[in-house]
Amino acid sequence: MTFEFDTDEKIGIARISLRSPVCGATAVAAGLFEAERALNAWKQESRPLNACEYTVLFTDGAALHGKFSASKKRSLPTLWRILQVALGMATPAGLCVDHALVDRNGKPLCTTLLEQYSLERS
Repeated sequence: MTFEFDTDEKIGIARISLRSPVCGATAVAAGLFEAERALNAWKQESRPLNACEYTVLFTDGAALHGKFSASKKRSLPTLWRILQVALGMATPAGLCVDHALVDRNGKPLCTTLLEQYSLERS
């Protein structure tokens, strides 16, 4: 039996983990929509949320690790916008994003491979 795969099919998100080192809050979500809801809940609780660490784990075991921070004058954007900045798709002033893409063994992957991964809101 042979299987054929569509080469346009993207590798999906398995889990997103968020951690705020400032207030000690953590959240684990199944996708971007749920992760953004967690960030919004933290903001509504008036927690000092101008920095956060994230891990986007994909279904093939690869992970996008990073952290972001915003200036005190700027409100924190959505996680989707932060990932766009990490991937070089946007460059808003006052936002700093660091990231690394690694395979399931923790070895660095070329960021051009991110085209294979789905970062769509679900």
